Amino acid sequence: MNSTTVIAQKWYRINSIILMATSQYFRKCFESSYEQEEKVLTLHLKESEEPAFRKLLEFMHATSSTLATNPFKLSSAMMVAKQFEQQFWVKKCKEGLINRFKPLQHPELMSLLSLAAVIEILRSDDLDVQSEDDVYDFTLEWALRNYPSKQRRREVLEAELGPLIRFHYMSYKKLVQAVTNYYEYFSREFILKAAMTAVVAKQVSPDSHFVERAYKHKPLMVSEEFQPSRFCTIFLTFTRDECLKLIQSSPIRSMDFEFHDGEFFIQVLNKLKEERHIITYLNP
Repeated sequence: MNSTTVIAQKWYRINSIILMATSQYFRKCFESSYEQEEKVLTLHLKESEEPAFRKLLEFMHATSSTLATNPFKLSSAMMVAKQFEQQFWVKKCKEGLINRFKPLQHPELMSLLSLAAVIEILRSDDLDVQSEDDVYDFTLEWALRNYPSKQRRREVLEAELGPLIRFHYMSYKKLVQAVTNYYEYFSREFILKAAMTAVVAKQVSPDSHFVERAYKHKPLMVSEEFQPSRFCTIFLTFTRDECLKLIQSSPIRSMDFEFHDGEFFIQVLNKLKEERHIITYLNP
């Protein structure tokens, strides 16, 4: 069955079999059309969504796989693909947005990103950032630029974006800053709960609800003791891939931590002792 989709005064020839195979949304639409013996599928879109929808149709029919060349169009394409449940295109657009435009490193792109796009970005485990502190700063700056009303800004941050910030991977210094300077962004109850949960997770065990992002500065856990004298124990965990990087002489740097009024970090690297072929991990 070949059908025609109408958008305002525009008609598109589409192949229902192809669309049903790659989108749950279209599968439900066409199954309903079959039951009612309809030959035309009508969709209602905003005018601003039409270019992104046309691009989605081209991708689904394998006539184009080229991503948009600016972050606004790429963001729109990702949102339309999500609306029509085309998960592969959502993933492709998200990867393009994060890897090509690196929105967290370019503040000038913030005004081009919709709320839905920022949500998708914050859900990613592959953000190119030094630490979760950067994610926190980006989220607050984006909200400040896009929501002048403090009340609306708080609503968006607490309901949509705040739960996607991985507070337990933030540094203690940033957590203190968050609790101290929360008024423009969060309610006191929200930020205190987030910060206290993060502190407990750092001292006991990592929160399994979120995995680590691809941080340049690896998160760590700090256990501080005061008896018989003041000392701290640092915990770092490594994945198999990270261990392989160490073998290949790629050092891994931890996030900063404070102890005895000083600020420190740990850099883990390997040194091959040729005479014994032993890998030793040095913590300078």
